[in-house]
Amino acid sequence: MLLNLSNGRRLTARLALLTTLLSFGACAKAVLPDPDKNTNWLKPCATSKDCGSTLSCTCGACTKACTNDTSCSGVGSAAECKPISQVAQGGRCEASLASAAGAICVVAHASQTDAGVQKDAQVRRSDAALPSPAADAAVPRCGDGIVQAGESCDGPALHAQCNACIITCDSGFGDCDANAANGCEADLSSDSNACGACGNACGTGAPCGSGICTTVLASGQASISDLAVDSTYAYWTTFGTQDPLGNWRKDGTVARVALTGGTAEVLVPGLERPAELAVDSTNAYFVTGQAVPVIETVALSGGAATPLVTRPNFKGRLALDDTYLYWTEVAASSGSIVYRMRKDGSAGAEPLLTSTESVWSRNIAANATHICWFTDLGFRCADKDGKNLNNLVTIPSPALQPSEFLVLDGATAYWGGLATSTTTTGGYSTVLYSISLSGGDVTRLALEEGGQGIGGLAIDNDKLYWTYTTGNNDEVAFLVVTDKTPGTSRTLLSSNKLKRPLIAVTGNLIVLATIDSSGMILTYPKP
Repeated sequence: MLLNLSNGRRLTARLALLTTLLSFGACAKAVLPDPDKNTNWLKPCATSKDCGSTLSCTCGACTKACTNDTSCSGVGSAAECKPISQVAQGGRCEASLASAAGAICVVAHASQTDAGVQKDAQVRRSDAALPSPAADAAVPRCGDGIVQAGESCDGPALHAQCNACIITCDSGFGDCDANAANGCEADLSSDSNACGACGNACGTGAPCGSGICTTVLASGQASISDLAVDSTYAYWTTFGTQDPLGNWRKDGTVARVALTGGTAEVLVPGLERPAELAVDSTNAYFVTGQAVPVIETVALSGGAATPLVTRPNFKGRLALDDTYLYWTEVAASSGSIVYRMRKDGSAGAEPLLTSTESVWSRNIAANATHICWFTDLGFRCADKDGKNLNNLVTIPSPALQPSEFLVLDGATAYWGGLATSTTTTGGYSTVLYSISLSGGDVTRLALEEGGQGIGGLAIDNDKLYWTYTTGNNDEVAFLVVTDKTPGTSRTLLSSNKLKRPLIAVTGNLIVLATIDSSGMILTYPKP
């Protein structure tokens, strides 16, 4: 019988009759005892002498042994053979069964003849109408007879039979505190103290998702602002701290930690509000300075940071290819401009595209052939030399929402945004979209009701990994994986320990960074 607890946890209460261990050998032909010769079947007993010549007394009842379900088949239609250690958990049965060997028949429902009267051997103590003491005493029991009419060892959605409360938890749940009163209280898919199995605790602050612990690589990083990865390290920028007037002190950093674990390493200290981080095989690139942004670089091998260019009108993110850095600016006189410059700093910044549009922040991306970005008028792409400009999506298209996260593969652009909820008045949903770089219709890949927008978006060969957050105060963050085609989504992790996490992927790992006071860098295995 499958029952749901009010707190969402479920357990299966299997009501069982217990039979005896007649011998430790095989029961070659165990069948239902002939009522004419075995009138003591399931009768309470003190010793085997009370059971006649063909039955034995185990745990206060005349029963039979078994070796497999076939040897139980004559006892009842739902009989099965179970090791003694897996059954009864109550009364005098507990001690004797714990020390006994072999297996006994567990019967979900059976009728037997006792003294010429047909009796139902199943007693459910949670039934609304319990039998009278006299009637109850006449019902054959496989337990020790301690449970009387009106008494019970019932717990939430748990029933008693024959004084044996037998708990079997649904898949993904566990009775980790061995307390039948609260049932299978542990959700093994998300409980950080019982992740995947009772007793398997994750590290301090590490959430559990799908029964797998995240690994905390670093914590206490003040105001993480961006995240990047390569095959060996996770990199991040921290804004640092603010003075009493709200101004950012020059204590921000560019830092990293090995994906295999170890001590976090500061690559560049003493920065004013660094952000917009990008990494290639040799260098990290970032933007620092609140009033006058400066694009800087630092070698991954170490050394001082080098300013590349000062850009007072810098907006958006940094995008990289093998040769260039790309970014967007908004200038009062010329509208929006897409710029590029060589990563080695050998030439200054050059404008690629100019228009009368202002540009959404944090949303430019590049692949081998294209650069794409958002403007007030639409989602635009062009060849990387600035030619063949295409306005792929036009505002006020509902699919074009202001997103801080845009990624490209070889042929498609992907971004996230907000849409009006279809189930909650005045609420929102987080939506993931895609469109071919050659044009066409926008495809909605995923929708999560109640989401407050994309928190991070990453891509590999065939999947998208993204995060979103629900709620404003008691926030819960979700990590989701979505197929590029046809867009099937699966939640990997949900936790109130992850506040608006950033995300990156490398190899077989998903890397997360929390931007709240915990300042954690975590890894989670790709599914």
